[in-house]
Amino acid sequence: MNRPELGVAGIIIDDKKILLGYRLSNPDKNKWQFPGGHVEPGEDLKSACAREVYEETGLKIDQIEPLAFTNDIYREYKKHYVTLFYTAHVAGGRLEVKEPDKSDEWKWWSKLPGYSSLILPIKNLIDQGHLLSWCNNKPDVLVK
Repeated sequence: MNRPELGVAGIIIDDKKILLGYRLSNPDKNKWQFPGGHVEPGEDLKSACAREVYEETGLKIDQIEPLAFTNDIYREYKKHYVTLFYTAHVAGGRLEVKEPDKSDEWKWWSKLPGYSSLILPIKNLIDQGHLLSWCNNKPDVLVK
């Protein structure tokens, strides 16, 4: 396993809903994710979040605020990420699938889908006590 890679994820809020995309690649293939990706060398972290959200969804965001970070280890894939989560609001653009090789749909949710259908960084975020107000009261939400 190499050094951890740094990623950002945008928890995009619009009309009391949050945006998730259906991931098509490993790790976490066929799970729901927030828009996000890797931070480029020398890039400001909030700018990285805004860039990744736009590149993947076509949405422009503002009110970008740090929420938390997670330490995400995928032993099976020999991958290690540190993910910085930001909350943000839609400021413009049009929602679309801009990287169909990575996600095949973006969907607004009033509650998160079940815990087992989420990527590891979101599970880790929930395990830290974040996003609980977005969780359904289903038995699998808090099952690890």
